Amino acid sequence: MEEPVRTDPVQIGDRPKGGRPGISVRPTVVLVFISLLLSCLLGIIGSAVNPSTAGGLSSARRNAALAFSVIGLILSFVAAVLYIFVVIEKFGDKRFFALSVLILSCVTCVCYIISTAIAYGATIPFFGAWTLSALWVSVVGAVVVVVTLFLDLEA
Repeated sequence: MEEPVRTDPVQIGDRPKGGRPGISVRPTVVLVFISLLLSCLLGIIGSAVNPSTAGGLSSARRNAALAFSVIGLILSFVAAVLYIFVVIEKFGDKRFFALSVLILSCVTCVCYIISTAIAYGATIPFFGAWTLSALWVSVVGAVVVVVTLFLDLEA
């Protein structure tokens, strides 16, 4: 006895071969994404409160701190976007994207370290505190990316 052919009025042709992208949402995934976004947010605040951006007197030291803060902000944002590719399991090499996020997070950390060191030179700290916050959030992001890279991807 043959099964009757089922017709679906909405589906035209065969089912898509790729299917829906699988999204794995685990606590470490959420923690990494939130820490990358917090690093972006604190980098924005640190850059915005820098006296060089307010049109005040700018020195080479403040401009350098602002430049490294903005570079760290951009790298952190790119890392957050690439981490979305890690979470969505539809893309090719998941390990490549995870390594890219790890490298970008580490370079972001170095940029915030440089910006913080320049900001806290010989002055009383005020705008550098935000840069310091962004630095430590990016450190947390880098550590969690390492944990995700070596533990969660094996599962």
